[in-house]
Amino acid sequence: MSVKFLIKILTFSLILLFINCAKREFPSGGPVDVTPPQILEVFPANNSLNVDLSAKITITFSKPMAKEKTEQSIFITPVPESPFKFRWKKNSLILEPSKPLEKDKTYVINIGTNAQDTHNNKLEKSYSFAFSTGQKLD
Repeated sequence: MSVKFLIKILTFSLILLFINCAKREFPSGGPVDVTPPQILEVFPANNSLNVDLSAKITITFSKPMAKEKTEQSIFITPVPESPFKFRWKKNSLILEPSKPLEKDKTYVINIGTNAQDTHNNKLEKSYSFAFSTGQKLD
């Protein structure tokens, strides 16, 4: 037998050995994410006064959120005549009023604990903030 032939047989045998010994499964991907999301920032800021009637409300989360569940967890008081449009930009939820906000009105935005990230981790506690389109909070 030639040396080249023996090298080919040895190489082929090693390839078969590695193929048969390898695990055939997806990699684990690391530990499961159990960290609840947090609200990092809101706009307008809590207790803001003289907010522009065309202002968009922005809620920025610490991680990607499950959009539908999070949107269903948003409550606006007073209930607007026209619904707000929800739009996402990365980890921020932007609420765009269909009509201008009412003049001299205090709005309270509540984010309930059903808001959850893409790994099904819910907010630990609800979050509320208020702002006014007038000179004072009611």
